[in-house]
Amino acid sequence: MRRPLVMTIALLAILAGGAGWLRAERGAGDPADRPGASDLLGWREVDGVPWPQLPSVTPVDSSPDDLPASGTVLVNFWASTCGPCRDEMPMLQRLAGTGRVPVVGVSRDLDDDSARAALDEFGVSYPNFRDRDGHLAEALADVVPFNGVPSTVLVVDGRIRWAHIGDFDSYDELVRDVDARVAGGAPGR
Repeated sequence: MRRPLVMTIALLAILAGGAGWLRAERGAGDPADRPGASDLLGWREVDGVPWPQLPSVTPVDSSPDDLPASGTVLVNFWASTCGPCRDEMPMLQRLAGTGRVPVVGVSRDLDDDSARAALDEFGVSYPNFRDRDGHLAEALADVVPFNGVPSTVLVVDGRIRWAHIGDFDSYDELVRDVDARVAGGAPGR
């Protein structure tokens, strides 16, 4: 009688450990909650990973039918339930309005209505898409954490050159860091 109980407890411990490992490997939730998060947050150079063109990414609003494939584009991954994402929206809208670099949002929301409500609340007019089945996030899991929002990538001629994990502290930081990377430099974190 005691042996089956011990075996059951051991099996549950193994399953719980496996689930924790999988969560850490897939990048669940806020990147700041993960062990070693300070090593993950901020900018890092990416070795020209191709931007995937996937049919699962659909416009949330009156955006074009596809994400830009050429030129330089700042792509921000966000969710309406993410506080730091919501804090960034006005900064990204302001940056988009300057014409420095086109800004595109990709929502990780489960439905268009939640995403639209957040966009309306913050007066966001730059194009936004929704990764409705997570295929884009899965394709970019080596670049940004699977559910790590907010995350931002700088795409140059269809290739990801820079990734920023986490939120931007201020509009000035966002502009300084993006301008430097578009110009070929890399100051800041």
